[in-house]
Amino acid sequence: MGVPRFGWSMLKSMVVLAIPVNYVWDFVVEGTATAMGWWTYDPGIGPVLEWSNGGRITLLWTIGIMCTWPNLIAYWAGKPPVRGLNHFERFCRLDRFTIPKTSPHMSSVRDAPGGVALAATQAPLTKQQEFGDYLNYEATIPRWRFELMRLGAWYIVFQVSFFVFLILPLVIMRCATGADSPYIP
Repeated sequence: MGVPRFGWSMLKSMVVLAIPVNYVWDFVVEGTATAMGWWTYDPGIGPVLEWSNGGRITLLWTIGIMCTWPNLIAYWAGKPPVRGLNHFERFCRLDRFTIPKTSPHMSSVRDAPGGVALAATQAPLTKQQEFGDYLNYEATIPRWRFELMRLGAWYIVFQVSFFVFLILPLVIMRCATGADSPYIP
């Protein structure tokens, strides 16, 4: 949804609001903890702020990366089309295995003689049926297989994005600064 008052998309809202607010919050909380000596990042990875008591807080790793990656995952996993597939499920092309739902299971209402509407009794729905009725699509393959493919999409996106945002920057920094770098232990 984003910030409708400003006409911002969800992505712009995340970049302009969520990540900076998350960074400041993390810096205040972890900065206080390291300044009071409750814990420290030793050795710190990347630039660090060292307090007079020897406590250290990193400015990029983990605080900067961990303020970006979870927000990005929340954006990708969020469901702007509330009843449909999320961003990375569509990116992994799971929409190929769905069709728009034509008619949800609703309690049937029929007219009785005299113009009075009567609701037909319907067996209570299971949780799986309730969830399925809430969605705006139907799977064209067996549901268990579709859900397994969804789990695989989530797994792949989490693993690849974790590697790209949390591991790759360290490897690049190590290559750029050399083996004896003070920035990478």
